[in-house]
Amino acid sequence: METKKPEISGYEIIDEFGYGGMSKVYLAKQLSLNRNVAIKELLINRQEYEEEVRRLKKEGEILAKLNHKNIITVFDLIFIKDRPYLIEEYVDGITLREYMNRTNEIGKQDFVNIVKQIVNGIEAAHKNDIIHRDLKPENILISNDGVVKICDFGIASIKNKLSTQSIANMAGTWEYLAPELFEDTPIVCELNDVYSLGCIIYELLVNKKPIEINNDETIIGFIKKKLTKEIDLENNSPDWFKSYAKYFQKCLSRTVDQRKDAMDNLNKGISKIIKSELGDDISITNIKNTVSIISNQEKAYIKEKDDIVSEKIIKKSKAIKIIKSILIICAIIGSIFIVIVIANYIYQYIIEEEELIEKEKRLEFNFRTRIILKYS
Repeated sequence: METKKPEISGYEIIDEFGYGGMSKVYLAKQLSLNRNVAIKELLINRQEYEEEVRRLKKEGEILAKLNHKNIITVFDLIFIKDRPYLIEEYVDGITLREYMNRTNEIGKQDFVNIVKQIVNGIEAAHKNDIIHRDLKPENILISNDGVVKICDFGIASIKNKLSTQSIANMAGTWEYLAPELFEDTPIVCELNDVYSLGCIIYELLVNKKPIEINNDETIIGFIKKKLTKEIDLENNSPDWFKSYAKYFQKCLSRTVDQRKDAMDNLNKGISKIIKSELGDDISITNIKNTVSIISNQEKAYIKEKDDIVSEKIIKKSKAIKIIKSILIICAIIGSIFIVIVIANYIYQYIIEEEELIEKEKRLEFNFRTRIILKYS
């Protein structure tokens, strides 16, 4: 059943496009400025209402403080009948997770474009004493113009207001959390984000997380792995990257002390790749084209699939009307001939339905094949 869209003065809700455990996200139009925005609606848990509202307010305040092109922009926080709504910049594009799912092996230019923009966003946050605490591919957006934006600061912390106890509930996504957060006395600092960035870089290059949770693994087993496993970026990365791996390896160091100058090293590594591999000719053209091509293919695919579904609905409705009419005539005059006509019509309808299903399957296969061929 379709849920009722919220009514917010000054905004026209277009569609729901995101749903999580704590919030729904709507695409909306801000009528006064005629622009699209994203509206995040907090899903109320009455038992934890005050804490959840505090979290959303904090996210709004943090984003309002961070005015940077690689960080999502917040416009307003409003309450309607005690329900909070965060009005944010709408990014027409895909998440980094979606990009990674569609890319077999990332190219040099895409790698530099994406990582450099994430670094710019993280450094801007850290300069404002903000620690994100939940960096992962799902919380990084790539617009159709190739601009990378960090989003979802819902559990972010302000550096001078940190509490060691606040991390005890392991806020964040475990596979991207730094090892020091699993210690008996967790160390909460901006270097936690640096480790998470290292995990994202590893996954971009290797196509898997550096430390994964196995289905049959205990919590203690995973924590032990986090605290003891050395991550080897160089030997697992593509050949073109191996000579640069040393500049990025520090991000994945197990201890905070070893990670202290990791961002400086990382920036040196990016500069080396640009100079040696790309000849200083670095732009967002490649990533922009990649995202746009995917988006346009998807739009064409969705439209064609919608057309098939519409055709099936029309045919089904027409078939029902005709069969009803024939049955009425049959009831009036009673004829074996009409029964044969009905049977024949139903048979034809089934054949046409199967043809449409087959057409839909071919469309799905062709679309997936185009995506695979593009990135193979």
